[in-house]
Formats: sequence, C-alpha cells, structure tokens
Amino acid sequence: MLASMSVFLAIREELTMAAEPRHREFLRVLTPGVVEIMGVKMPVLRRAARRLAGGKWREYYDSVCVDSFMEEKMLAGLAMSCARGVAWKEYIARVEQFMPMIDNWAVCDTFCGCLGFAKSDLPRFWRFLSDFSVRSTGVYERRFAVVAALKLYAREPWTRSCLELLRNLRSEEYYVSMAIAWGLAECCAFSPEKTEAVLRGGCFDEKTVLRAFQKIRESRRVPDEVKQSLRPITRRPASAFRSDG
Repeated sequence: MLASMSVFLAIREELTMAAEPRHREFLRVLTPGVVEIMGVKMPVLRRAARRLAGGKWREYYDSVCVDSFMEEKMLAGLAMSCARGVAWKEYIARVEQFMPMIDNWAVCDTFCGCLGFAKSDLPRFWRFLSDFSVRSTGVYERRFAVVAALKLYAREPWTRSCLELLRNLRSEEYYVSMAIAWGLAECCAFSPEKTEAVLRGGCFDEKTVLRAFQKIRESRRVPDEVKQSLRPITRRPASAFRSDG
C-alpha cells in the first residue's frame, strides 16, 4: 500500500507541475460542476501513461479514488490501455473497478477510448457489456455502456446489437441522451437502413431524435441522400417520439 501511494504521489507532483491555469479554466467550462481539475493537457497524460504501463500501472490504478483529480482518473485508464500481457479476466475486473470513478462525461469518454483490448475478442466483451448495461443504474454507468458500444460495435456485423443496446438504455437524462444520439449517428454511418428503422420506431424521445439527426447531419461519413431521408422524422409531433414504457 505504501509503495502504491508513493507512485501515486510522485505522479501527482509531476502532474501538478505540468498543470496550466488557463487549461484548467477551459476544462471547467467543458465539465460544469466538476471541481477537482488540475489543468493538465492530454499529451502529458499520454506520456505519463506510457511510462506507468512499463511497470507500476497497477499500483497507480489502485490508488485512484472517487475524490482524485479528473486527470488522475483519466491517467489510470490510459495507463491500463498501454499495458501489455494483462489477462482478460483482470481487464474486465479493472473496468468494473473503474466505474465508481466516472463522475463526468470527460472521464467516461476518455476511459471508453481505453478499451482497445476488447477488440481482441469482441464477442466476449459484448457479453460483459450487454450484461453491464442491464445492471447499470447511474447516469455515467449508462453513458459508459453507450459510449463503449458506439466505439466498438457500431460497425457491421454488430450494428443491430449496438442499436438494440441504445434502445434498451434510452433515457431523457442529458448526458445519456447525448451519448445515444452520438451512437445513432455512428450506426447510421455504417448501416443507414437499420438506423433509420430504429429512429422511425418511436422508441426514443423527441430530444434524443433531434440530437441524433443533428449529429448525423454534421457527420461527413453519412451520405447526403441519407440525411435528406431522415429529415421528415424531425417534423413529426412530439407524441410520436414517446415510448409506450
């Protein structure tokens, strides 16, 4: 435990020295309500992650807690993603361990970008993720499930499964709704027909549909004709977007 704290405190000192007040204020604008922000830029975190991955990433990972700085939480996930030779069972346990640390969208989305190991066995990780999505109750647990799915499973042959997960996690809560809209846009880029069918199915609330359409319209990967075909969806009455449940 003392060795773990020694690693943690040494890294905290390093990050404190690298912190920039202007960047801290910028991050506070992006993550309203988050207090524990140092102001460390991502390249610094990635360099630290590569060093930790060479030996002491577990000690650091185990020292990060709910009250740690936002950048320390991000660094823990980045360090795990850089590590080599980690057993699959440990990876899954580490993902579960990290869930209480996610208290804002930035930590959530950064951590979801650290799941490259899942690509080595997408069916296996899908079993974990689909089970986790059923168990998830908190806003950021649900956002994690959505963002992990859109990053790993929006492409065929997983698109239908991804869309089903988005449908099951539908929510009017802002950070979940925004993630679902993002996920719908990602799925639309790879399978417009399946995504349009889901959007027309009426299972999402109006705001989520409008947000999804906005992201689809902004996407450079979705053909213009697909964007035009989806436009009438946004003109339907609000009642058409309400789920029976």
